[in-house]
Amino acid sequence: MLTGLCLVLFCFKGRHDFHTSLTEARLNEKSGSIEMTVRVFSDDFELALQKFSDKEDLKITDAESNAVIRNYFRKHLAFVKDKDVVFGEYLGKEIETDITWIYIEVSEAKKLKGFNLLNTIFLEVFDDQTNVVNFIDGENRQTLLFNKKDKLKANPL
Repeated sequence: MLTGLCLVLFCFKGRHDFHTSLTEARLNEKSGSIEMTVRVFSDDFELALQKFSDKEDLKITDAESNAVIRNYFRKHLAFVKDKDVVFGEYLGKEIETDITWIYIEVSEAKKLKGFNLLNTIFLEVFDDQTNVVNFIDGENRQTLLFNKKDKLKANPL
């Protein structure tokens, strides 16, 4: 039901008064990796990247934005355990009118047992930001919610 609500929210066109990201983290049994697809509102994403890079004129369509995106996600989306941190590899993005899709892959998912997921996407920009992550492992699905007060959750895979 939560996923359905998020999909309805992401179909909304124009200005929005809510701040949500939706991530699907799927275990790929063949490669042993976690394939992550992050869906964000393009205007929120651009604002976050501008603040992160201190470049007020940076656009997500700019060629230089890929390096900024890679660095942004290395800071705001990671698996952590004590002092160990595992980042995903930024593979690319697709930009639609209002939505941007970001693709990230984390290799060797089995090594992440006992790790927590840190998700602070846009929390530095919006006080009401909520980040939804759907973990999918075959037929099993688990949804995690992140916000300013709850930034770290156990990895369900």
